[in-house]
Amino acid sequence: MFSLSAPLLAGSGQFSLKCKDISTSACRSHLPNQSFVSQTVTSPPSELSMGSLDPPPPAIPIIDLAAVRAASLQGSSKTRGGAVLATACKEWGIFQALNHGVPEELIERYRTQMLSLFSLPMERKQAAERSPMTQIRGYQMRENAGPLELFQVEAGNEGVVRDYAQTLFPHSSPSEFCAIYKECNVAFWNLAMEILDLLIAELGVNPSHFDVFKTEAEGILRANFYHRSESTEQVLGLNPHMDGGLLTILLQDDVSGLEVVKDGQWVRVMPHKHALCINMADMLQVLTNGHLKSVQHRAVVSKTGARLTAAYFVVPKPSVAVTSAPEFVDANNPPLYRPFTWREFTERQMRVKPNPSTLPYFKAAAISHHQS
Repeated sequence: MFSLSAPLLAGSGQFSLKCKDISTSACRSHLPNQSFVSQTVTSPPSELSMGSLDPPPPAIPIIDLAAVRAASLQGSSKTRGGAVLATACKEWGIFQALNHGVPEELIERYRTQMLSLFSLPMERKQAAERSPMTQIRGYQMRENAGPLELFQVEAGNEGVVRDYAQTLFPHSSPSEFCAIYKECNVAFWNLAMEILDLLIAELGVNPSHFDVFKTEAEGILRANFYHRSESTEQVLGLNPHMDGGLLTILLQDDVSGLEVVKDGQWVRVMPHKHALCINMADMLQVLTNGHLKSVQHRAVVSKTGARLTAAYFVVPKPSVAVTSAPEFVDANNPPLYRPFTWREFTERQMRVKPNPSTLPYFKAAAISHHQS
């Protein structure tokens, strides 16, 4: 794992990256294959919590996907593995996945490539900056108190990835940059679809309702570089929010910072060397009519070191219609949300920033108000 430092250059208004310190955190043990769930460490003391830490907050579930797969092969995923996943997604909206199938070697190649990108001179990064035309694509510096640099692109769009590689690294071959993104897209997409299939099977819904979210969807891969905070106060690198898509796969490094809301308090998701975080997002909440919960989360900036993370967002294509599966709707459980398209959702999201979610605008009770 990488340990990072990125101090502000006095008077320059620009930022430099020092990547000389590469270290590995204390090795955390694997869970045995016969165990599906363990618990990780809960959040650090009081400054991170919205309430009292007496009693201490619960811990984020850690699920061994190798054990879930083994149970599935034995025909018992519904009674063991699938149930564990569904429970974590209902109660938390997030879990950490061990034995997720994404090669460690690929993860390290991606990290190394992103460190190289964020280490570039500012003028080079600004050449790939986001614009109203590119929207979600490209480089961005967010002048938070942290601050945050990010680079985001549709991981499966090979032409766009190649263009950015040539813009950012004009004197290098784009082949490795492009290969990393192609391999990451395949690995993260396969993991996302595996988790979705396990949840669909466990929830007992007709898989056809979800087919369009497999065939008419894509993965957006974003690298986040949080600079070390110079403030004595708590600083947020990302404000509290819910992700808009179907689900998100998050890769953390050794520096903690991710926090989620559970029972009215913020709980720190401590990094696990071999795990990826999987969190539910708004579209999955709508598809299950609130049965699965989109998790509210934020990023707290570290005072001791910089932090590099990556998020893979699974999102539908603009024209895809989003409605709750019939199995979740009846006389006692009316639809919570009106039908809408992903284009409608993202356009609303751009006009009014999520606080912390855009979903309230699409509540079923709001139909007549918003149509009038």
